[in-house]
Amino acid sequence: MIKRILFLIFFYSTFFCQSYQDSVKIIPGKEFEANFFYKLFFGEHWRELWKTPVKLEILNLNQFGGGIKVHKVIKEGLTILVYFKGNDGRLWKFRSLKRDPVEIMPKDAQYLVVKNIIEDQASSANPVATIISAPLLTKVGLLHPTPTLCVLPEDESFGEHKEELKLLPGTIEISVDEERAGNWNFEGSVSCTPTCDLFTWFENNPNERIDATEYLKARLMDVYLGDWERNMDQWQWVQYSDINGQNKWHPVPQDKSHAFSRFDGVVPQMASYYIPQLVTFDEVYSGIENLTWNGRYIDRRVLPLVNKSEWDSVTQFLKKSLTDDVINLALGNIPREYFNLIGKEVKEALIERRNKLTEISDDYYKLIRSCVDIYASNGNDSLSVKRIDNNKTEIKIFEQNKISQPYLFTILNNSETSEVRIYLLDGDDKTNITGNVDDGIIVRVIGGTGNDRYIDDSNVDGYCLHVTPIPNAENRSIIYDDSASLIKKGSGTEFYDNYKFSDDAYERYSPKQRDRGSSFWIKPFWSYTSDEGLILALGPEYTSYGFRKEPYETRTTFWFAYQVDPKSFSFHFNSDYIKILPKLNMNIKFFRTHLLFDRFFGFGNETEYSEKLENDGYYKVGQRVYSTSVTFQYELKTKFKVGFGLSYEEISFDPEANTILAEFKDRIHGIGEYWLFGNNFSLEYDKRLFAEEYSSGFFAKAFFTFYPKTNDHHEEFYKVGFESKLKIPFNADHSSSISCKVGGENVWGKYPFFKAAFLGGKENLRGFSRERFAGDGSLFGQIELDVFLSDLNLIMPHKFGIKMFYDIGRVFEKEETSNVIHSSYGGGLWVTPLEKKIGLSFSIAKSKERTLYYMSTTYAL
Repeated sequence: MIKRILFLIFFYSTFFCQSYQDSVKIIPGKEFEANFFYKLFFGEHWRELWKTPVKLEILNLNQFGGGIKVHKVIKEGLTILVYFKGNDGRLWKFRSLKRDPVEIMPKDAQYLVVKNIIEDQASSANPVATIISAPLLTKVGLLHPTPTLCVLPEDESFGEHKEELKLLPGTIEISVDEERAGNWNFEGSVSCTPTCDLFTWFENNPNERIDATEYLKARLMDVYLGDWERNMDQWQWVQYSDINGQNKWHPVPQDKSHAFSRFDGVVPQMASYYIPQLVTFDEVYSGIENLTWNGRYIDRRVLPLVNKSEWDSVTQFLKKSLTDDVINLALGNIPREYFNLIGKEVKEALIERRNKLTEISDDYYKLIRSCVDIYASNGNDSLSVKRIDNNKTEIKIFEQNKISQPYLFTILNNSETSEVRIYLLDGDDKTNITGNVDDGIIVRVIGGTGNDRYIDDSNVDGYCLHVTPIPNAENRSIIYDDSASLIKKGSGTEFYDNYKFSDDAYERYSPKQRDRGSSFWIKPFWSYTSDEGLILALGPEYTSYGFRKEPYETRTTFWFAYQVDPKSFSFHFNSDYIKILPKLNMNIKFFRTHLLFDRFFGFGNETEYSEKLENDGYYKVGQRVYSTSVTFQYELKTKFKVGFGLSYEEISFDPEANTILAEFKDRIHGIGEYWLFGNNFSLEYDKRLFAEEYSSGFFAKAFFTFYPKTNDHHEEFYKVGFESKLKIPFNADHSSSISCKVGGENVWGKYPFFKAAFLGGKENLRGFSRERFAGDGSLFGQIELDVFLSDLNLIMPHKFGIKMFYDIGRVFEKEETSNVIHSSYGGGLWVTPLEKKIGLSFSIAKSKERTLYYMSTTYAL
């Protein structure tokens, strides 16, 4: 009997060992193998982990979680999601280790390189990021699903996906999503909801709030772990009731696979210069704005209600909790093969980042408090803003039927906060602003629909020009509402009746238009024409953003240009200021150049041309120009702007022997040293879809300039001109289009020759030399057809197409009778990487005189 029992035990144990394998050794990302030069340009990332054989447990569907069955399989690019339903009703989510680049890379970065390189950038993600993160989140008390690293078995229940899922490595965890999980709620919570739905709920339930200190804890852990992808879709929110019966919502961070990301290599590093969220995990923190960029919209709604003492308390709690032993424990969860490769390196980085957590947390606090957003509700609210003194501003919001207790209360420190934006949303709201101070923050109150009432009894004295001790009321209370019934303005109140608040929830909670902060980048440019030669340019561009300043508040650009032949340098400065006063924009421009006007062929529509003389430099004028202008634009109504401004120019011509100016020296006006004042007026109509990219639409501008008498120029003269553009696309992304441009100008009075109406060059008459024809007036027209042909996979993804064009024009000279009309035609190629933000074009233009070549880069960033 005993022998039979022993035989059966041996038989069944041998059978099950042979029929069921509990682990397997795999290589998760063998395709991420790369040579030295590829890694130099596109990054080392975590390739060593991805290509290392690792032993992983096979998921046992009969035992895991009390038994689970396949519920749904979803494929999102390279990412595979498998939902399992447990015998206890809970829903589990399996996510493949290999992620689609759409998840791994920010959307902007996905246009930097072609598909195969983008797919390779999935190696920037650490395959065990979620496994390392989970114990750390648990230690600091954050709610989160705990992932298990495994591979899927070969199982018939996978049906048509059987081969695709066989031995697929990934992680499995509880699905927090209430919609998929049915009536089961995470960690005993009352309910669970995604971010967008939660914010909509708050608008109608003002007494419910997110636990701001818990959210801060989660966000500081994101910063600590280098988890840059924390947008609105990366969170779930669970509801609990406290002992007072008040509902509070707790954050549940989802999918920590972006923690520990590495964007090293030449191309990712260049991309990170323009795309702020591309941060690399190492011992040194990236800038706090970059680290928190993708989570900024939730941050602005939740974190302003955390005061400094609470903020510091959370920071110190994290530092004390994340001990060396806790870090060792977290790293001990990853497979031994991986620990041997990265254990020491990641441990040292985590310890160093923990030690520096106070400094980066302080930077985070300053970022959040610099400009504060506060949201009321859709009910009837009462807002109280009290300027307590020069250092503090108190804000309270009540429900009008519950005025004994505010549902929102905060005191802002004026040394930390420069501006607060209070959104009243819908309802019949009341606002009262009080307090007399010498200095105060900007208070913006943005009304919604409803019968709102505003009283501003506050006064901010300030100082004249911010320097002299003479009191001067400052505009520090700004109200936006188009249907207010009662307004009492203080001495420094501004009121705008252009209500603008999106009805689209997602746009409302994560708007595309940037409204604070700044950006800086270096802009390169080059162009070549057989007419001008090679021109190289480089310069910084600084852009600041403000509330309802579109597309920006200020933009300042410096250009340093060099023309290879002749060897000549130019300097250009341009600065735009949007809405310095309501509907008033300003532009300041200065340049010093030898390139503005560099040749002259004489007056008239039929002047003779010699290519030999052109090559010998006979038409060169050797000009030098200094120009300064200040222009204002006032928005009359939608699409219309009127401009006015002043300009000053210093121009000198020193004719060399054997040139046209030396020959005409006594017959034309304007040779030598010259300076001019200009009074400039313009009217502009802009109905382009995207003005900076000019993808479609109509644009027209007319201008008038009056030049008065000066010591150098004893007679006044006038110049009038116009230009109009129309672009009509005929495919969905506007890459194929037909466009036309018409323009002209006229000059009256005794004017210097360099202020004539000119034609010639790529701006108006291609195929002819620049400034080829000069007269009292000019008229030209251009028509161009751009046709998209195909996508190109070079180092970067491009759209490729061809262009064909025809130009026509002539000048008018009072001493000449001519019926000649000049024309040219041509075509070329164009490519546009980065979603048409940067373009490269090449074209050939043919006229009766010359065949000219044009190549250049263009920007629309």
